[in-house]
Amino acid sequence: MNRQGITQVLSRLSYIATLGMMTRIASSFEKTRKISGPRSLQPSQFGMVCPCDTPEGESCGLVKNFANLSQVTLDLDDTLVRHAAHNCGVEELDTITPSDFRNCFSVFLNGVLIGIHRYPYCLCRAMRALRRAGRLHPHVSIATQERQRSVQISSDGGRIVRLLIVVYNGTSALSHTHLERLANKHCTLNDFLAEGVVEYVDVNECNDCLIAVRLDDVQAHTTHL
Repeated sequence: MNRQGITQVLSRLSYIATLGMMTRIASSFEKTRKISGPRSLQPSQFGMVCPCDTPEGESCGLVKNFANLSQVTLDLDDTLVRHAAHNCGVEELDTITPSDFRNCFSVFLNGVLIGIHRYPYCLCRAMRALRRAGRLHPHVSIATQERQRSVQISSDGGRIVRLLIVVYNGTSALSHTHLERLANKHCTLNDFLAEGVVEYVDVNECNDCLIAVRLDDVQAHTTHL
């Protein structure tokens, strides 16, 4: 196999150039083909991929960059996540019958069926509360899918997650006090993550949230900012 560009020299022209090269996404699509689909940003990539940072010329759109506050998840041990799900009311498969699936939501962990739950939204709230309290890894994702009547819990690697501000009852959890502490270098974003002020959300969980772009757009049912 004859491929070029597998290894590249890290550019140190500026701090922004270094960050841009370390978060670069290079597509294997042929640069000479004039097709707009692979060069465009998909709606599910909003907030995950930078819409501006792309080169000019034939590589336009084929070379993208992650957003500044997005990360790629790594594989996590799902034992703790499985125990947390069962402690939150997920019924194990050996204790249910096929008729129980009729009035319940199926619960999947990394695509594997682990049980059912009669109140899926209560399960999601409980699991997210554990994540914000630091009991679960910040990259664990919990999302409800109404059409499939399922709850998807993900702790596998390769998912892109973005950092969002948590909103409680129409009020942002990030206050001016937090911003002053951050400006005075008395804390970092990791401290906010441990306090449950911000959290990482992947694409599946974004579809289960109401995200406001600006502070003025926050409503009573808004979940993130």
